[in-house]
Amino acid sequence: MNASTSPTKTQVPQYLKSYIKSVNVVPTSLGLIISADIRSKSRPGVTHYTRIVVDPLKGEVVKASCSCEGFTFKKECWHIKVLKEMAKDEFANELEKARQAELKLIDDALNW
Repeated sequence: MNASTSPTKTQVPQYLKSYIKSVNVVPTSLGLIISADIRSKSRPGVTHYTRIVVDPLKGEVVKASCSCEGFTFKKECWHIKVLKEMAKDEFANELEKARQAELKLIDDALNW
């Protein structure tokens, strides 16, 4: 694959990362759960709990939730977008480990 056809890798801007208080990544039977406590940009002292579940086989977000008002009304917010980008970039290794574990389970079931 040459440089003109390679996928563009995006990264979460550093100023947005500064709003993240903590991040947890947990592989489960549902997928890779990435959760974070993210400070509000508009209301000092307010923290939003944000979570996404990534299907390790498809690499797609299958469920998302956030305690912010934007997500409550629109089902989308910048907090979710930040975690989605982090899943692609910073948690790619964890996602690949979860994918390999899922493939092994499928292989074991097929060869039982």
